[in-house]
Amino acid sequence: MENAKENVLRNHCRNVDVVLGDIEVVTEGGYQVILANINRNVLTRHLSHYHSLLSDNGVLLLSGFFTFDNDEIVHKAESCGFQLQKTYEKENWSCLQFLKV
Repeated sequence: MENAKENVLRNHCRNVDVVLGDIEVVTEGGYQVILANINRNVLTRHLSHYHSLLSDNGVLLLSGFFTFDNDEIVHKAESCGFQLQKTYEKENWSCLQFLKV
């Protein structure tokens, strides 16, 4: 958590909320970008929450899972109203970028 806050300050980012906890700690929506770095099971369970928290055309970045989980996550995200935009992979780890449609 402290590393995330330090990175926000170091990179002179504005309008960034760093939150530690489960989805229940996020009480307001209208976000333009959500980055969730958790495991596959938690991410897929929270997809509908992410959708409701994002503004129209908002970006969802999911990471913290292996590349072999991509198909399952993409399928579930698309069923919740997201469209895959980009896939990033490094050493069998994956990050998927979605657009709320």
